[in-house]
Amino acid sequence: MVSTVEPPLRTCRTCGNVERNIHYRCSNCGRDYAADPPRFSRRQKLTAAVVAGVVVLVGLAIAIPLLLTSKSEHVAKQTAADRAAAARKAASLRVAQRPVSGRLAVRADSASTSARNAQVVAFEAAITRDARARVAAGRLKGPVRETLCGPLESGVRRGDELDLGKRVGRFDCVAVLRDVVKQGKVVGHLGHNYVGVIDFATGGYVVCQANPNQSEAGRDLAVAPLPHACVNAHGRRLRGGFINNPRDAREPLPLLARAARA
Repeated sequence: MVSTVEPPLRTCRTCGNVERNIHYRCSNCGRDYAADPPRFSRRQKLTAAVVAGVVVLVGLAIAIPLLLTSKSEHVAKQTAADRAAAARKAASLRVAQRPVSGRLAVRADSASTSARNAQVVAFEAAITRDARARVAAGRLKGPVRETLCGPLESGVRRGDELDLGKRVGRFDCVAVLRDVVKQGKVVGHLGHNYVGVIDFATGGYVVCQANPNQSEAGRDLAVAPLPHACVNAHGRRLRGGFINNPRDAREPLPLLARAARA
C-alpha cells in the first residue's frame, strides 16, 4: 500500500534551501537541517579572505616604500654625519700640522760637517720642546723622552747633514715615547711623527707634526695634506707626498727663508 503522506517541508539553516524531504540532511549542502548555521557562510568566508588579501597587499604596498624611505633617510643622515665628522677631524689635523718655524741657536755653516751635525741635534731639541708643549696642552700623549731624526726619503741611510752639496736638509723625525724592543734589542721607536727642514746656511728651520690620514676599509675619512713648507717641496703634490724636485735641497721656500731672520 503506497503512502499518500507528503514529506515534511524543511528549511536548511545552513544554506537556506527549502524543500520537502524525508531525510534529515539537506540535499543542497548536505548538512543536518537541525544543525546550527555556521557563523559565516562559505561565500562570506571567501569574500572576507579576498578582502583580507587586498588589505595585506595594500598594507605592504604602503609599508615597503615607507621602510625603504626610512632606511634611505637613515643612511643619508649617517652619511652626512660621517662627512661632518670627517670635516671636523680634517680641520683639527690641519691645525696640528701647521708649520712651526724658527732659528737654531747654534753656529750655521753649510760647509762644515760638524756644524751641520750640531744643527741637527739642535733641531731635534726644538722638536722635543714642541712635542712637550703639545703634551702639556693636552693635544698629545706623553711623556716625550727625546726626538730622533733621520733622512726624509725612505731607503736612504745617509742623512742630508752629511751631504755638503745640500743646503737644505729634510728630515723624518719621531718624538719618542718608548722603544720597541725585540729579543733584547731596540728595533724601533714609538712616538709622535714630525717632518721638517733645516737651512744649513742660515740655521733657519721649519717643522710640522705629521699625522697620517684617517681611513677605514681603504676609504679616507679625514684628509689633511701637509703644507709644502713642511718639507721644502717645490714639486707637485701627490697622494702620499710630493714629486721630488732638485730645488728642494738647495732653494728655501719663503717660510724657511724668513725663519733665518727670526
